[in-house]
Amino acid sequence: MNHRYFKVLLSVFALSVASMTASAQQKHDHEKLYVLSSIKPVHSLVAMVTGDLATLEIIVKGAASPHTYSLAPAQARDIQRADAIFWIGHDLEPFLEKPLATIGANATLIELMDTPGLEKLKFREGGAFEKHDDHDDDDDHDHEKHDDHDEHDDHGGQDDDDDHDHEKHDDHDEHDDHDGHDDEDDHDHEKHDDHDKHDDHDGHDDHDDHGGFDPHIWLSPDNAKRILAHIAMALGSLDPDNKAAYITNAKAAMQDIDQLTETITGNLSPIKDDGFLLFHDSFQYFEHAFGLAASGAISIHPEVAPGARRIAEIRRVLRNRNVRCVFTEPQFDAKIVDVILQGTGKKAVEIDPLGAGLPPGQDLYFQLMQAMSASFRKCLE
Repeated sequence: MNHRYFKVLLSVFALSVASMTASAQQKHDHEKLYVLSSIKPVHSLVAMVTGDLATLEIIVKGAASPHTYSLAPAQARDIQRADAIFWIGHDLEPFLEKPLATIGANATLIELMDTPGLEKLKFREGGAFEKHDDHDDDDDHDHEKHDDHDEHDDHGGQDDDDDHDHEKHDDHDEHDDHDGHDDEDDHDHEKHDDHDKHDDHDGHDDHDDHGGFDPHIWLSPDNAKRILAHIAMALGSLDPDNKAAYITNAKAAMQDIDQLTETITGNLSPIKDDGFLLFHDSFQYFEHAFGLAASGAISIHPEVAPGARRIAEIRRVLRNRNVRCVFTEPQFDAKIVDVILQGTGKKAVEIDPLGAGLPPGQDLYFQLMQAMSASFRKCLE
């Protein structure tokens, strides 16, 4: 990341931190901040910025899912005494919404879906992607379209499974020049109403209403860098004595993420033309960043089992010989995937967007992204 890009981010973030109270800024002149992060990837990004300058804790630990997590009493006490709490937002961690509004009211709350300049992607719908607002009803799907899948054995047939245009993935390499993101802060908000009318997942939106947007934002390396800058500015406003250190740490982490992106791009380039199915639609930021394209997802809502028609629909997609595997996730029961795969000759490959089996810390984000790259290679090679 170059200096000019970081200066633009600093000017934007200065507006978002202006609301921090003077009392919060003066509270910790001689002690470390106590900072909570909702999930492991967020904790890792925060740790990159703080180093040993703050005391950090994670709310959702192990292999638990933030979609269905229940807060423990001890964690409620942690929220009550926290100085800053970083979370993605109510679409990913709905269990946090009420606690943060009540017992966490004295903390500085940073909802990372509101990060300035963030790329936000709509949930995909149609074809082999389930309707977002009708997740347990398969009657609305046009089965005449799925009969066409049986006639296609190549990846072009798979492209017809999705309503979004996979040819747009060829443009991803153009986004590697991070200077180009300077213009992303100037979105035309009059166009946001149009996003609700279509499923073009290349659409960006900085609107405060996150409904309909995929919250797995950390799986985009560019988003991760914006989040790092946002974290640095938020913590710097609470701890002015260490603000320069937070900014320096964030810039160093951004450079490391650039190197990570280059490595993963090289690893995945030879296999990006083959297809795969997702357990639920949570990887499109990773796909968008590295030129991949899912053939569909079993469900947007992983806690809701698909019906018989939905299972039959997914099995039709699996007849495409270029659909190599179905991805499972350690946070969710994979029994339904075993049912779907019976007799198809296709394999299940585990992939983990939360780092369930990884030790928490600064390195987790890099290990998580490398592990995801390895899972894609295991599926597609």
